[in-house]
Amino acid sequence: MAEAVFQALVNEAGLADQIHVDSAGVADWHSGELADRRTLAVLRQHDIAYAGRSRQGRLAELPQVNYILA
Repeated sequence: MAEAVFQALVNEAGLADQIHVDSAGVADWHSGELADRRTLAVLRQHDIAYAGRSRQGRLAELPQVNYILA
């Protein structure tokens, strides 16, 4: 949900060409799964589209990242 909300804010600010938003977990428990139906329902209530899937982050990605929010 945080990824979807932050991406919506980035888009509204006209910064989508400057800021890449991504989300990943520390474990692979739900890798490849869609967001929970309740999460999607809340996002729809706020007109926020989201079609992402869960994934586990990789250490190899860290050199490409400027900020990590937890």
